[in-house]
Amino acid sequence: MRASHLLSALLVSALHLRAAETLNVAGDEKSPMPPALKVIIFLSTQYFLVYCTLQILQANSQLRGGGKQGVWERIFGEAATTVDFAPMLGVLFLGVRMRAQQLAPPDGMVPTWAQTWMWLTNYGVMLATIAAILEPWLTGSVRHSADEKRDPLAEEPRRAGQGQFVIAGVLSVVKIIATFFVYVGFTTVIFAIFELPAPPGSQVCETCTWQYSPPVSPAVQCVINLAVQYFGVYGILQVCKVMSTLFSTCRRTPSIRALMSALPSLKLCPMLGILFIGARMRALQMNLEAPPAWAQLAFYTATYASLVQTICAILLPMLTGELNNEEDEDGNVISTGRGGSSGIATLLTIVRYLALFFIVLATVVSGYSIFAMKAPYGETPAVSTTIRCVLNLTAQFFVITLLHTMVQSYSSLMSRGYKSDFQLVLQAALPTLAFIPMLCVLFVGIRMRALQLDPEGAPQVWVQDAMVMTTYAVLVQMVCALLMPFFSGSLGGVYIESPEIKRLIVGVKFIGLGATVFGIGTAIVGVNAL
Repeated sequence: MRASHLLSALLVSALHLRAAETLNVAGDEKSPMPPALKVIIFLSTQYFLVYCTLQILQANSQLRGGGKQGVWERIFGEAATTVDFAPMLGVLFLGVRMRAQQLAPPDGMVPTWAQTWMWLTNYGVMLATIAAILEPWLTGSVRHSADEKRDPLAEEPRRAGQGQFVIAGVLSVVKIIATFFVYVGFTTVIFAIFELPAPPGSQVCETCTWQYSPPVSPAVQCVINLAVQYFGVYGILQVCKVMSTLFSTCRRTPSIRALMSALPSLKLCPMLGILFIGARMRALQMNLEAPPAWAQLAFYTATYASLVQTICAILLPMLTGELNNEEDEDGNVISTGRGGSSGIATLLTIVRYLALFFIVLATVVSGYSIFAMKAPYGETPAVSTTIRCVLNLTAQFFVITLLHTMVQSYSSLMSRGYKSDFQLVLQAALPTLAFIPMLCVLFVGIRMRALQLDPEGAPQVWVQDAMVMTTYAVLVQMVCALLMPFFSGSLGGVYIESPEIKRLIVGVKFIGLGATVFGIGTAIVGVNAL
């Protein structure tokens, strides 16, 4: 009898010990990486591949001199307008992730259908980018001169003899399908933001005994607004390009040129969005309900000012007669057409400059709010390395983009689209500048993952060092890109003939590009190792 009791006691003890071990193991398991962050990493990879290739091709063209773009540089330049979906999608996915973690910390509850559409959106961007590269390569449209593209007698034999029209048609269908996935996914994710539930008794409403969806924060509302602006213009541009491929011998129609003129300023949208996300994340880190009211007012001001200046950027070439200009294959003006209404164009330019002023003011206020927020109790944590890098990159981006926008507006109004040397210098930095939005998305995503695992956590020190290195490597590349036109012969009024300095600048630029790629790879490895 005693033996049976002793055996039972040992068995119960063993079961208790096993249960305790199981609980400990379960407690030690870290939360899985959110699908939103996985998608962002995939989007970042394809985005950086395209822009790194474009950087190399651009440097090669500048090294050869003459200011003419090579075939593959033009191909990847066109592909860049497709992969440009990635930064704004990344900002939107971060908005979903931040709201999910706020409502149901630490892992959030993003619906499965929303996660599925995130992945489909990623594959849509990849498919559209591949089609954008293959179409001009297989059809040879990018190799022909501007005059031959406009000559229907030259076009028909190419189509009939080489089957290029069929290839262009098939790839256009692929683009349409891919774009469909991107836009349906984008719309679905926005719907998911409003439908994300807060579990009963969550910190949003501790006394609630039911699931409910609290109001969306102003920061995320502004991100949605910016995303609609961004995808609206890019969507119309993609449709115009498909129509041009099928019916206009692949030439840049006036509608394409009008929309393309708005792209540099439109790229402010993901930068503004990531700044709003950063400010909101900083508030949540300190257990604040939201950033200060004046910061939220700045969010709305920047959002609607961005909308105004994008509309002005599209309308201005129409009113100045710039769309009637004849251009070469690189987009340079050969001859001007008839002029338009200069009075209305001048008014639009003034409105655009005012909108830019409000964007700059609101951006400064939004950035300042990150440093001005104080914890309601205890010591206020220092601003993270991630956010400091994002603010540094934002400053670089805004300086070049705003200067380019102002010079572009002046060129459109006063010289009917002829590009000044100053505009050509700034334009040479745009491919380097394009790294910045996606870098900021990736950095903030890594920071969000660290906070998911530990409310006081941060990325590894070596990952933070990689972020800092990448930030300044982009700055080095940008300076080199600004200097290169003076030595490549692409400017009309200035040419410094010094092959040694030109090769030195290209070498330094490649070193900066290598450091950037290394930093990106280190950051991606780091987030997987958290």
